[in-house]
Amino acid sequence: DHTAILPCEYVDAFERFLESNTHHGGSDGGGNLIMQKLDDILCEMDATIHYPVEVNMLSLLDFSQQLGTLLIHNPTALLPLFNEALLNVSKRILASSESRDFMFAKELLHIRLVVPPMCDSVCKRNVSSIRSRDVGGIVSVRGTVTRTGAIKMLEAERLYICNKCEHRFKVFADLEMQNCSITPPSACPSANAKPCKSTLFTVDEAARVCRDYQEIKIQEHVEKLQMGSIPRSMIVVLEEDLADKCKPG
Repeated sequence: DHTAILPCEYVDAFERFLESNTHHGGSDGGGNLIMQKLDDILCEMDATIHYPVEVNMLSLLDFSQQLGTLLIHNPTALLPLFNEALLNVSKRILASSESRDFMFAKELLHIRLVVPPMCDSVCKRNVSSIRSRDVGGIVSVRGTVTRTGAIKMLEAERLYICNKCEHRFKVFADLEMQNCSITPPSACPSANAKPCKSTLFTVDEAARVCRDYQEIKIQEHVEKLQMGSIPRSMIVVLEEDLADKCKPG
């Protein structure tokens, strides 16, 4: 159960992984590729665009099988904490690097998971092999893009402030809801010794995060189907820098 571990403990573990020289090429003398990537991003002048940082999932599983497995099964809860850890690491680099005079703070950083483990629960042969038990987890599937939608603006996260205890917390857009809307909180989630349970909140307008958003449709490869099977398709949501990257065919 991923809730048995506190969010701050997840963030700390992800930070240790990102800063570890044992992974991402460090063991063969190539250095920590993630830290090198962060150095390059911080030297970029444009702070208004989203910057992805690729993380090899096999490296994460080598670092901690428990942490990697929990992420695979609970990405909705843990990826925001992974992004928080990435932001914390970037701030430490900015404060301690010898090149900090030539660096610029970046708030729009996010993790991009690559190289998934080659197991049946993650890597699916085709769209038809995806089942209800896969909902909420990370899956990898190949297909051909048959349609691309228009690029839209998505309000991805909203910062709420409790009017009673002043607890600040983020609520994220649900991509599976119609129009990917953000559901307002029903009660204050403060983890204080005495629960607040207030239902009155104020939205921090300056902290709204908006992203590019695009829906595409992919169809499974015909050569991977049994004789007489009809190719199935599914809708895929692309965000941030991935929007407008795919073309039909």
